Amino acid sequence: MLGVIVFKAGCVIGIVALALRQGLRVAVLTGLALAQTGEFSFVLAAAASEAGLVDAGLHGIFVAGSIVTLLATPALIAVAPRVASRVAGQLDRLSPAPEHGQVLEGHVALIGFGPAGRTLARILRARRIAYAVVEANATSVQEALRRGEPLVYGDATRPSILERIGIRAARLVVVAISDPTATREVASRVRQLAPHVDIVVRTHYVQDVDALREAGASMVVAEEFESTLELVAETLKHFGVGESAIARFAGELREEGYEHLRAPTGAILDPWLAELLDEEEDEDRP
Repeated sequence: MLGVIVFKAGCVIGIVALALRQGLRVAVLTGLALAQTGEFSFVLAAAASEAGLVDAGLHGIFVAGSIVTLLATPALIAVAPRVASRVAGQLDRLSPAPEHGQVLEGHVALIGFGPAGRTLARILRARRIAYAVVEANATSVQEALRRGEPLVYGDATRPSILERIGIRAARLVVVAISDPTATREVASRVRQLAPHVDIVVRTHYVQDVDALREAGASMVVAEEFESTLELVAETLKHFGVGESAIARFAGELREEGYEHLRAPTGAILDPWLAELLDEEEDEDRP
């Protein structure tokens, strides 16, 4: 069982890290998630047994070991983030100190160069605001470097990678990656390295908001809540509520960390928010 897990996890890690170039963290997570013996192996083992290639004893050992690897999969997936962080940390300690080229100060440190990161980079470039990017996807890195983007390839959970984009001297750090566990770790690492920098974090799910704030995020943008606010805004516009009223209403909800949107089902909206909408609506009228 241990041999199968180590061998198969090692193969997957090598493929993901070296062939697909997705970064060591993603490779470790993928390797541990796929370390079990697949169900198709039972079919192969049965065919081999019927053909006389393996005896009954070896076949029984194989089936028993395969079942154990399948049962161990939830535990492997549970420990995978910690193992990936530890491996990345060991690699960070073994890596040479980062070379410092152009000194960055007062810039935006952008973690992740997916659709959100690229859009933000275009806006920053148009406003002549300096920025530096970390991205772990090799394909995205190659395309961005060809366009002359100030980008570093690596795992943003590693302090040395964050140092290479001048994290201590940044004015703002924006985290826009899809891995929830890595997002929390990045926020925590940035807060340790740069206690006074503002950290804005994008997350897909509401349930991650509190954990990200505890990890050190100054502001958390939850896509689930933002889509809800957009839906509310369009509804209110159809009933004559002014745009400034809606903007103020949405701003207050964000300032409160979406707390009012996370109220239990059936809860009544806080009266001061309703009054705020009425007051702002009156100001919008000529």
